[in-house]
Amino acid sequence: MPTVCVPVLADNGLQSPLSAHFGAAPYFMLVDLDNQEHSSVVNRNDHQVHGVGTPVDQLSQLDIDILIVGGIGIRAVDRFATAGIKVYRTDLPSAGDAVAALAAGKLDLIDPSEACAGHH
Repeated sequence: MPTVCVPVLADNGLQSPLSAHFGAAPYFMLVDLDNQEHSSVVNRNDHQVHGVGTPVDQLSQLDIDILIVGGIGIRAVDRFATAGIKVYRTDLPSAGDAVAALAAGKLDLIDPSEACAGHH
């Protein structure tokens, strides 16, 4: 049973709004793709410096298989790929919408050109 992680702005179950950027999300919604059971995890590093990668370390310990993001940096994409975690991109409004789109085969793996280059 694959576990999906969606960075979100609030802990409102599957209605939680998707965060525009992976590393700045206050929560990560974890969803079992087979049975839709879900739980949230607080992002212990939501104020980290871009490129440090500590949210990647936190999530790598949670046995996730798939990450669905609104935005993410290239270093994080590379680190997830090395860990065998697939990263998909979406602009859907909620965790539930994103997971449903993934299950329906409507999301594509993130292309490195879609990764954030940084913030100025």
